[in-house]
Amino acid sequence: MSEKVVIPREVAEAIEYLRGNGIYNKYILANSLESYGDTRCNIRQTVFKFAEKDFLTLANAVLNGYTVEQTPEDKVREYFERLRKEEQPSCGNCVEDRVRASVACQAVEFTLNTLGIKIEGVNA
Repeated sequence: MSEKVVIPREVAEAIEYLRGNGIYNKYILANSLESYGDTRCNIRQTVFKFAEKDFLTLANAVLNGYTVEQTPEDKVREYFERLRKEEQPSCGNCVEDRVRASVACQAVEFTLNTLGIKIEGVNA
């Protein structure tokens, strides 16, 4: 069995939408080879555009499974959550490590607020 590939969130959501509407894997792959001029077919266009760039990855994702690529926001949220855990006395870290984690959390929040960026679970 092949290793799971990483695909963008919008492609993963498109695949799941199609599957949820009874579209089998072979039809997802067959339809990914055709462009749809109808703008109402955004789901199919998403799959088609990805297939144009990397059909083998799409086929591997559809047939063998996939993981969803983390967005930059996901990466910041994950880092922030890790820092929040390190801040806690129950974590077993020494006082200096907890202070460092706290200062890093403040720096992340300050940077995002200064740039006008809101990330759920961090500063929103």
